[in-house]
Amino acid sequence: MKEQYPSAKFRENNYFVESSLHQIVRLTETERHRFSPLLTTSDRKQLELEKRDEDQLMRVWDDSVDTTNATIKYAPKINTRCVVSVADVALEARRQAMDRRLRRFFKAILHKLDPPMAPPIQAFERWMFNARVSATTKQRAADALLPFNIFKEDGLVADLVRAGLTEKRAKNLTKQLGKESTACVNQLKNPISTGKNCTNAADEIKSSKDEKDDLDETAGAQRVTITYHVNSVDVTFGKHSFCKLTHVHFKKLEALYTRFSGHSDGNKNNSNKTEKKEAGEKKDGKGDAATATAAAFDANFSNALMTLLLRYQSILGHGFQASVPNVAFNVLQREFGVDFECFASPLNCRWGRYCSAFVDTDAAFGSLGDFFSFKPMQGSFEVNPPFVRPIMEKAAIHVESLLEKAEASKKALSFVVILPGWEECTCWALMKNSKWLQTMTILPPGNHGFLDGAQHQRQDKYRPSPYPTGFFFLQTKAATTKWPVTETKVAILRYAMLISMPSEAEAARRMRAGRGFGTLDGGGGVYKGKKKRRRNNYGGWNDNGYSGDKDDYEDGENGNERYQDGEKEGANNNYEDDTNEIY
Repeated sequence: MKEQYPSAKFRENNYFVESSLHQIVRLTETERHRFSPLLTTSDRKQLELEKRDEDQLMRVWDDSVDTTNATIKYAPKINTRCVVSVADVALEARRQAMDRRLRRFFKAILHKLDPPMAPPIQAFERWMFNARVSATTKQRAADALLPFNIFKEDGLVADLVRAGLTEKRAKNLTKQLGKESTACVNQLKNPISTGKNCTNAADEIKSSKDEKDDLDETAGAQRVTITYHVNSVDVTFGKHSFCKLTHVHFKKLEALYTRFSGHSDGNKNNSNKTEKKEAGEKKDGKGDAATATAAAFDANFSNALMTLLLRYQSILGHGFQASVPNVAFNVLQREFGVDFECFASPLNCRWGRYCSAFVDTDAAFGSLGDFFSFKPMQGSFEVNPPFVRPIMEKAAIHVESLLEKAEASKKALSFVVILPGWEECTCWALMKNSKWLQTMTILPPGNHGFLDGAQHQRQDKYRPSPYPTGFFFLQTKAATTKWPVTETKVAILRYAMLISMPSEAEAARRMRAGRGFGTLDGGGGVYKGKKKRRRNNYGGWNDNGYSGDKDDYEDGENGNERYQDGEKEGANNNYEDDTNEIY
């Protein structure tokens, strides 16, 4: 039952990709039947109705599934009850500022080359992911996001060489970026640092003369404010940090926090009415015990929510955070017993328990930590890692190791591993040649879809895959009996992916907005930006707090983010792309 797809050697770098997010292959009904010949008309109709219901009811997760009892024993001990303070939110805001500074620095050192060059699309994001994977425990402990003391990273060197640099120069630039990131981490430890000890980025970024006052104000007087609008919820911290998400995702995060954080909400009654409230603010001067409990919950939740949103806003790279569609998740659960994601986030998880990259921000929302520290002996799991080669290779090796141990204990352990069709990658060969492989199936590019990594902010949640996608079904002997993999079940999953495509209207909006444009960048492209009035006398973030410098760095995931002079950075600058677009 193993399939062979005539690959054109699709690769993860942006120079050999032969498709883009705009090249959609919209299948006719006859063609969909050809891709799923084992399904009856009734089977296909049922899946189409199921997808329609998921979309119309705006289901963003399945709250009926809680695998805590079955999975938590396989994860390292995590403290989910810790209180996130205003100072913690301020630190995360400064961490985001450092991330933006690194992006500017990366752009600046490439611009100084002769001839100047723009950052290769997705190169910065891949460098961030790869550096975290290769880091030692001590290096990862230095900061939750930024690479520390990592001066060699082969992935970025390869990206820069493909862009036309010599290997020697690429290694030198990678080392410079690593030094700047280390300087940023050291600076984060000193909240009133002036930036005098920083490396070259200090020459690129102007420090605010009122920096210390701004930082004191942020750490002391500011609060997280949640504002409800008709179609969205705004989460704001002080003057400069702003995130937006849909009502359904806000409700989901609140429910996850209530269920897993260990903090009681005091049985307060939440409403969706348009209102504005500040975290920790009491409704009256006296109040009873329930009111005080609800107020404390509001403060804890609001701070944890803001910290979470800032972290995922910092890493950008929404394509790296895409997930399989809801209807495909339903098929995985119904047909293969899957009820746990090994790579997810609180924003895109399907079920309450999952593994994610950032345990410090995600644990209170149900995360059991990263997949590489998670060691299940039994159960059925979905493995859909970010499409970054070192992470996929490490995930494939971890899956093989877990299956070996489970088989030795005669346990039923099953994995559905999802990888892009980069057949030259080690991870692909590991999965394809695994002795645990029951079957695999490959979907051609352009005719199947994923849920966008920014679905919590967007009206249009589907994105077509620019690559072939491989599904690998790996099981121990006991699992083959408990969750048998059949041709019909695989055909159902294939059809669920085929029907999860953007509508023609969604595709047209993506084209108009410049999202996923370009045949050479794998869905990147450059967004021209809408004309906006400039805000005078308004500062964005700088190294330590704020800055009004101009920064038009183009993000590596969509190539859409253009930080314009005088506008807020991150999603709070009203990105000229779609990251904050809701309706």
